[in-house]
Amino acid sequence: MPTQSSDVFIRLPNASRKAAPKRVRFPWRERKRRERIRRSRAEKRDLKKRREEKKEKLTNALIEARAVIWELAIKMHEDFPGHSARYYYDAIIQRARMRQNPRKISLWNAFVSQELRKHNEAADDESRKRVSSEIIKELSERWRGMSQEERLNAVGDGVEQLSERRENRKHGIHNVSIAAFNDVRATLSTIAHELDNLNARTGTDILLVAVRSKPESFNRPYVFYTSERITHYISSATAQRETINQFAMRVEAACIGGLEEVVRSRKDELQDLKNRTAKLIADKLKQTCVRGQVRKMFYVNFEHHVTLHHGIVLEGWPSGIKFAAPGKFNSIPELQTLYTAWDTGAAHFRSLTNAEWRDWVAEYTKKHDVNANDSDRDEETSQPSPDDARLVFAGAPSTRIIFPTCATVISAPATVISAPATVSASASAAVFSASAAVFSASATVFSALPAAVFSALPAAVVCLASVLCPTRAVRLTRAVFSTHPHASSAPVVVVWCRSPLSRRRVEASCCSYT
Repeated sequence: MPTQSSDVFIRLPNASRKAAPKRVRFPWRERKRRERIRRSRAEKRDLKKRREEKKEKLTNALIEARAVIWELAIKMHEDFPGHSARYYYDAIIQRARMRQNPRKISLWNAFVSQELRKHNEAADDESRKRVSSEIIKELSERWRGMSQEERLNAVGDGVEQLSERRENRKHGIHNVSIAAFNDVRATLSTIAHELDNLNARTGTDILLVAVRSKPESFNRPYVFYTSERITHYISSATAQRETINQFAMRVEAACIGGLEEVVRSRKDELQDLKNRTAKLIADKLKQTCVRGQVRKMFYVNFEHHVTLHHGIVLEGWPSGIKFAAPGKFNSIPELQTLYTAWDTGAAHFRSLTNAEWRDWVAEYTKKHDVNANDSDRDEETSQPSPDDARLVFAGAPSTRIIFPTCATVISAPATVISAPATVSASASAAVFSASAAVFSASATVFSALPAAVFSALPAAVVCLASVLCPTRAVRLTRAVFSTHPHASSAPVVVVWCRSPLSRRRVEASCCSYT
């Protein structure tokens, strides 16, 4: 049956006519498969080393070349102050990015160029300067009537001049923004054409967004895409369900202003500044520490946790800003001042020498001994109350009995325990080690005692331990005496000694482990 198309022509059936299959591109030539060169590991390492050296040399050469170009741009800025040095830097290195295979310039091209220039110079200013077909016909007749020698004499150096014009058009500077605008427009048009052909050949979907990086440029955001799926994805991925053009405008704003200049909420900016300041201070502390490892930065009792144990002091903290963790600040100006002080080195940590650390420890211990004696006198005049679980031994004014809240308050033992004398840190550590060994050995013995024997034990068991870790002494005592079923009948008193490197006084802990 004949069919009638939309153009009113009748198409008759034909047995030889059929739907043409989709054309597939085939290579028009075949290349030999190249033989692979198998290298040993040593050769590969040597080749890699030579490539890295070459890459490093090339990078250094490029850096030096850019530095020379920048110096030239600065000199041009001084000679021609109409533009910035960056403008002249871009003007020097600006050139076309697309590879081109230009047609060779012939004698005829040079002859036409020269004759048209003469014609335009002789014409009036009001007449239009254009290529007229009548002029071309006249030039063609003249050219055909000339011999080869006459043609060479007529052209002269016209070929070289025309070549220079072409190179100047390709590599010349963009002295005005409109030239850069036309360059971007033409180049993007060529790229879009090539990408469109690539999509037709391979089916690859492409998204191209080109935006300006300087406010003085004239180019508007350019968007090229090959599938509507791309636009749907951008619309669904953005929070405001933006179109692809709106997305391109936001990209342009980020490229012009920079991501750091994008307006954020005050809360996000404050939190980000807190995190960066805290991380900076902690990193500075870890870099300064040469005696052990610092787990974190202590802002409360900094002297006790950091200076006493690691010999590090803080210098240059900004005046007018309280010494506290960055997370405690809610003022952006204060945090910015604090961050700048640490970033520039105005505020810093300093590791004390051994002599300075020794003098500092002596002064620190002396100061806290005075505070401890004042506290002892206050405790002597005050009456202990069972409600706050505190009791003072009679005859031992420099000791303090501390009951845990969950412990049962008991009466003081009949035997008065006097405060031991001050011992050194090494002696305290040795006593603690010996006490730990005794407790470990006593655990087995106490667990085998019957109830009658266990109840006949003294009312108090004294354990001397190092004050550097009093909590360990209490835990060890608790572990030993709480295993026996009748441990509640034997209260335990733990006394630990004072060390020169500690701020603690002689203390006693009296607990009934039930």
